[in-house]
Order: sequence, then structure tokens, then C-alpha cells
Amino acid sequence: MRSSSRARAELASIRAELFGDSLHAMMRRTKLALAVMGFALLVSSCCKSKADSDVPPTGVFTLTGVRVEAPNRPSTPDWEVTYKPGRVEYSPSHKMSPKPGSMTLRFEWTNPPSEIAPGEVWPITGTARVVASDNPLNWAGTLDARDPEGSLFPLNSVGGSQVTVGSPSPAGHFVTLASTKKCVGGGADFELHISAPTGNKDWSADYYYQYKWNP
Repeated sequence: MRSSSRARAELASIRAELFGDSLHAMMRRTKLALAVMGFALLVSSCCKSKADSDVPPTGVFTLTGVRVEAPNRPSTPDWEVTYKPGRVEYSPSHKMSPKPGSMTLRFEWTNPPSEIAPGEVWPITGTARVVASDNPLNWAGTLDARDPEGSLFPLNSVGGSQVTVGSPSPAGHFVTLASTKKCVGGGADFELHISAPTGNKDWSADYYYQYKWNP
């Protein structure tokens, strides 16, 4: 009887040990599976966040208004400037001996679009023209147009717009160029700055076309 009782006790002890080992192993496997699932979710979340950040925002820019900065000195004995949206005329003159001289330069640009999408080429053309020239000095003028990322028109070797005219070019000479630049990426409002004749605020008229982002 004692042998039988001892045998049953030993068997129960073995079963308990086996059950304990099995439960312990199952808990380890469960913890490992949860850790793997957590890591997979973390990787998936990171990849999704990166993918979302790589996708450019969708929407359009809408023109909401124009801010004008007039020349500081539009009329002096040495020059006259007239301006309105889309056109600026600059007329310098001199009274030097033996013959006085004068020149009129005209700068024109097409209306900026009422709406434009990120990455779309600006549909703007600029023209600089010598309207009149009579015994001029070394006069010249440039039409410039820029969004926050740079010039809309091709640049010359010193970084200025190529929409430029001046002496000694005769009356009738002109330069016309279309924008080659794409609109900035979406996400924030900005101003498109067009000025002529750029370079000196005494005679330069500046137009700031205000664009609002609409996602």
C-alpha cells in the first residue's frame, strides 16, 4: 500500500512538473508572439508615416489680391515712370551738351492665373521693349518675376532676368520670353513678385500677387 501511495505521489509530482514546464513554455511563446506583433505594427506605422510624408499635398493656389509698391520717386527731372498692373514705362532723359537725349522703355507681362496647381508651369509671358530712343546714355531696364523658389524667366550669366532691353538698341527692339518655371509645392500661401524696371526702388514699380493655398 505504501509503495502504491508513493508511486501515485511521484506520478502526481511528475505531472505537475510537466504541466508547469508546459505552461511556462506557452507563456514564453505568447510573449514572443506579442513582441513580434508589436515590432511589426511599429514598422508598419513608420513606413506608413514616411509614405504619407512623401506624398505631396493636393490642392490649388488661388489668387486673392495684388499688393502694389510704387516707385519712391516716380517723377524727377531725370526720369518719369508710369505704371499699372501688367505694364510699366520708364523714360529717362538728359540735357547734356551738345545734344539732349531721352529713351522710353516699356515692360509688360500677361496676367498671372487666377488659379494654379503645384508643379504647373507659370503661364506668364514677359516683354521688354524700346519704345523710343534719341541720343541715349547707358540706360537699360529689366522685367523680373519670382515666386519663393526663384525666377520665372531664364537668367543671364550674372543672375538677372533675360527680359532686358536698353541702349544702344534702337526703337522697336524688344525681348519676349515665356516662363519656364513650375509653381511651388503646395502647403503654404505665398506672393508672386513682378517688378520693372528692377534694380532701383527710386524708379521700380513692384507688384505682389498674393496666392492662397486651398487643399
